[in-house]
Amino acid sequence: MTDTTIIPSAQVTAAFAAGGSFLETSEYRLGMARREGPGDAEVHDIDTDIFYVFEGTANLVLGGELVEPRTVGPNEHRASSTRGGTARAVTKGDLIVIPRGVPHWFNEVSAAPFIYLVVKSTKP
Repeated sequence: MTDTTIIPSAQVTAAFAAGGSFLETSEYRLGMARREGPGDAEVHDIDTDIFYVFEGTANLVLGGELVEPRTVGPNEHRASSTRGGTARAVTKGDLIVIPRGVPHWFNEVSAAPFIYLVVKSTKP
Protein backbone atom coordinates (compact mmCIF):
# COMPACT_ATOMS: atom_id res chain seq x y z
CA MET A 1 0.00 0.00 0.00
CA THR A 2 1.21 3.52 -0.78
CA ASP A 3 0.51 6.87 0.81
CA THR A 4 -1.41 7.91 -2.30
CA THR A 5 -4.70 9.73 -1.75
CA ILE A 6 -7.50 9.90 -4.29
CA ILE A 7 -10.25 12.41 -3.58
CA PRO A 8 -13.53 11.29 -5.17
CA SER A 9 -15.06 13.60 -7.77
CA ALA A 10 -18.22 14.07 -5.65
CA GLN A 11 -16.10 15.58 -2.86
CA VAL A 12 -14.28 17.82 -5.35
CA THR A 13 -17.60 18.94 -6.88
CA ALA A 14 -19.02 19.74 -3.43
CA ALA A 15 -15.94 21.82 -2.62
CA PHE A 16 -16.32 23.72 -5.91
CA ALA A 17 -19.84 24.65 -4.86
CA ALA A 18 -19.10 25.76 -1.31
CA GLY A 19 -15.34 25.84 -0.78
CA GLY A 20 -13.70 23.78 1.90
CA SER A 21 -10.83 21.55 2.87
CA PHE A 22 -10.17 18.14 1.33
CA LEU A 23 -7.12 16.85 3.11
CA GLU A 24 -4.68 17.87 5.81
CA THR A 25 -1.33 16.24 6.58
CA SER A 26 1.76 17.34 8.49
CA GLU A 27 3.31 18.55 5.19
CA TYR A 28 0.40 20.13 3.29
CA ARG A 29 -3.27 21.09 3.27
CA LEU A 30 -5.51 20.89 0.23
CA GLY A 31 -8.84 22.59 -0.38
CA MET A 32 -11.00 24.71 -2.65
CA ALA A 33 -11.76 28.37 -2.08
CA ARG A 34 -14.78 30.19 -3.45
CA ARG A 35 -15.05 33.96 -3.31
CA GLU A 36 -17.88 36.25 -4.31
CA GLY A 37 -16.10 39.33 -2.93
CA PRO A 38 -12.92 40.46 -1.18
CA GLY A 39 -11.35 38.58 1.70
CA ASP A 40 -9.03 39.40 4.56
CA ALA A 41 -5.37 40.18 4.04
CA GLU A 42 -3.16 37.46 5.48
CA VAL A 43 0.40 36.42 6.24
CA HIS A 44 1.53 32.89 6.99
CA ASP A 45 4.75 32.50 8.97
CA ILE A 46 5.22 28.86 7.90
CA ASP A 47 2.88 28.07 4.98
CA THR A 48 3.58 28.66 1.31
CA ASP A 49 0.32 29.11 -0.64
CA ILE A 50 -0.11 27.62 -4.09
CA PHE A 51 -3.32 28.56 -5.93
CA TYR A 52 -4.70 27.36 -9.26
CA VAL A 53 -7.62 29.44 -10.58
CA PHE A 54 -10.48 27.40 -12.03
CA GLU A 55 -13.05 30.12 -12.57
CA GLY A 56 -13.51 33.89 -12.33
CA THR A 57 -11.27 36.93 -12.08
CA ALA A 58 -9.94 38.72 -9.01
CA ASN A 59 -7.44 41.35 -7.98
CA LEU A 60 -4.61 39.91 -5.86
CA VAL A 61 -2.50 42.30 -3.76
CA LEU A 62 0.97 41.00 -2.85
CA GLY A 63 3.37 42.56 -0.37
CA GLY A 64 2.97 45.67 1.71
CA GLU A 65 2.08 45.36 5.38
CA LEU A 66 -1.04 44.31 7.25
CA VAL A 67 -3.12 47.19 8.66
CA GLU A 68 -3.98 46.51 12.32
CA PRO A 69 -2.97 42.82 12.16
CA ARG A 70 -4.49 40.21 14.42
CA THR A 71 -3.19 36.72 15.14
CA VAL A 72 -5.88 34.17 14.26
CA GLY A 73 -3.92 30.99 14.98
CA PRO A 74 -0.40 29.70 15.33
CA ASN A 75 1.75 31.42 12.69
CA GLU A 76 -1.34 32.98 11.01
CA HIS A 77 -2.06 36.71 10.87
CA ARG A 78 -4.92 38.60 9.22
CA ALA A 79 -6.15 42.14 8.71
CA SER A 80 -8.93 43.90 6.84
CA SER A 81 -6.41 45.36 4.36
CA THR A 82 -2.78 46.08 3.57
CA ARG A 83 -0.81 49.28 3.21
CA GLY A 84 1.23 49.19 0.01
CA GLY A 85 1.82 46.12 -2.07
CA THR A 86 1.39 45.38 -5.75
CA ALA A 87 -1.99 44.54 -7.31
CA ARG A 88 -2.32 41.99 -10.12
CA ALA A 89 -5.36 40.68 -11.94
CA VAL A 90 -5.59 36.88 -11.79
CA THR A 91 -7.94 34.77 -13.86
CA LYS A 92 -8.87 31.25 -14.96
CA GLY A 93 -5.79 29.13 -15.63
CA ASP A 94 -3.38 31.20 -13.53
CA LEU A 95 -1.07 29.40 -11.12
CA ILE A 96 0.09 31.49 -8.15
CA VAL A 97 2.84 30.66 -5.64
CA ILE A 98 3.01 32.92 -2.57
CA PRO A 99 6.02 32.23 -0.33
CA ARG A 100 5.61 32.20 3.43
CA GLY A 101 5.86 35.63 5.02
CA VAL A 102 4.39 37.53 2.04
CA PRO A 103 1.23 39.54 2.82
CA HIS A 104 -1.53 38.82 0.30
CA TRP A 105 -5.25 39.23 -0.24
CA PHE A 106 -7.94 39.30 -2.86
CA ASN A 107 -9.21 42.86 -2.50
CA GLU A 108 -11.69 42.62 -5.37
CA VAL A 109 -13.55 39.89 -7.26
CA SER A 110 -14.53 41.22 -10.68
CA ALA A 111 -15.93 38.01 -12.21
CA ALA A 112 -17.66 35.88 -9.60
CA PRO A 113 -17.59 33.24 -8.50
CA PHE A 114 -13.82 33.18 -8.12
CA ILE A 115 -12.92 29.52 -7.51
CA TYR A 116 -9.41 28.28 -6.88
CA LEU A 117 -7.56 25.23 -5.62
CA VAL A 118 -5.51 25.93 -2.50
CA VAL A 119 -2.41 23.94 -1.63
CA LYS A 120 -0.71 25.03 1.57
CA SER A 121 2.78 23.64 1.98
CA THR A 122 3.23 23.49 5.73
CA LYS A 123 6.69 21.94 5.78
CA PRO A 124 9.25 24.62 6.68
